Amino acid sequence: DEAFRGSNTSGGVVLLVSEALAMAVSKEPCTFSNQLWIRISGTDNRNDLLVCAAYMPQESDSKADREVSFQALRDSAASFQTANSDVVIAGDLNARLGAPTNAAEAACIGKHGQKGDRSANGKLVVSMLLANGLTNVGGQVPPPTSKVPGASHWYTRADPVTKTKNTIDFILVSRSLTSRAIKFQVDYRHL
Repeated sequence: DEAFRGSNTSGGVVLLVSEALAMAVSKEPCTFSNQLWIRISGTDNRNDLLVCAAYMPQESDSKADREVSFQALRDSAASFQTANSDVVIAGDLNARLGAPTNAAEAACIGKHGQKGDRSANGKLVVSMLLANGLTNVGGQVPPPTSKVPGASHWYTRADPVTKTKNTIDFILVSRSLTSRAIKFQVDYRHL
């Protein structure tokens, strides 16, 4: 397996690529800290797939830092998403999307996401989803409540102290990819 790392010497983001895909993968220039893009070249008339691993600033960071970081992610997604390429953004976005407020938001957020108020980062994510034609895969189908007692929404972090369940990790995809059988699975037994 081959690993592509961002420019940070500690922390940051990484993408692991299977050996079977390694020949079709190239690293895109890193234009912003904690956002790593790779291109998986399409074969047999399939689109290229641009995959980003992202770690976005926390809500406690300055508004300016958060806005610049999300704008860079939004701009990169827009530039990579073409007629011949699709986009996947995965990572810790430090956001709460809240419940959709209209049909357009319901299509991109999903109705099975974390309930409650939308955070400041959540507003930036929803704006990016709408502007870039992306969909949050995690909120599109109900969570496996029959298998996980108390799982009323897709969550990716269970706080060991407060026992709250939060969604901090997301998978955002080009809408053209949602017609394929993409499943978002979290093994809640280890959270």
